[in-house]
Amino acid sequence: MPRHNSFFSNVNNSWDEYSPLRKKYADAIPLPQNSYFKPIRSIDEMATLATRPFEKPVWLGFHTLGFVIKALLNLAISIVLAPCALALTLVAPNSELCATTSSSFKLAASETVVATGMAALAFCSTVLALVFNPLHVITRVASTVIDSVSSSLDDCCGLTCR
Repeated sequence: MPRHNSFFSNVNNSWDEYSPLRKKYADAIPLPQNSYFKPIRSIDEMATLATRPFEKPVWLGFHTLGFVIKALLNLAISIVLAPCALALTLVAPNSELCATTSSSFKLAASETVVATGMAALAFCSTVLALVFNPLHVITRVASTVIDSVSSSLDDCCGLTCR
């Protein structure tokens, strides 16, 4: 009989598959740092900043919705497979059908756990993106205004604000 993965190894493998996506989630949230106070120097930079507060939360929101749907579908599959796997374990514990059904149940259950975790992570990322992206834009614009006023005062009157 072929060896089947355990529930926890399925969870670990599924979770690891989403590592690049979790990195994109982290990039979608501009955490407070020195770049918040860097003046805007190009139109490309301004265009990126202007679209980011809308684009990133919407993108993350769609991912949240997708993971919720995936979790619900996997949960439904797990609920259907659980009694089948239990019945086959009691009736024919050594059959290939029992092993396959149990393996499918473990996979569906582990995918449910992972999808639920990713949905929670995507939801938290969406909330953080809704807070930090506009804050990032506001501080960058304020920094640009202050830098412009400072350079104007320096050019015009010889005053420095630094």
